Amino acid sequence: MGDELRARKDAGLVKPTDTTYYSELVCNWKCGLGGKCKNYHITQPFIFCYTESNSSHHQFISNGKIQAWSKAVRKGITTPLNSPPAVRRQWDTALQRTLQQQEEQSNQLAGGGKWSVQGQVPKAGKKQQS
Repeated sequence: MGDELRARKDAGLVKPTDTTYYSELVCNWKCGLGGKCKNYHITQPFIFCYTESNSSHHQFISNGKIQAWSKAVRKGITTPLNSPPAVRRQWDTALQRTLQQQEEQSNQLAGGGKWSVQGQVPKAGKKQQS
């Protein structure tokens, strides 16, 4: 449906509005994973996620973000396939935070977390008493 709207707009049959772009964004970014997506909630039958082609990370797109994105498209700031810079910065920050938390959890599970020393450490050159 997004292609159809774009073709009608390009042909001059439709005056682009926020609603036009909103509909296109909803069609483009509906999450195909459904209940398997980390952003899925039973109260929301349809979810929208932004994903990079080379990444498996899904960034949830709220209704407010879709509305802001559609306004940015209408104003020529961005396109339906590229998120607005402000939204992109929020997602990048959230993604970095998630990746950092995953790395910290992985390090803790692998025993690579911060080392805690309990008791006394023997000094070099002295034999340890048994």
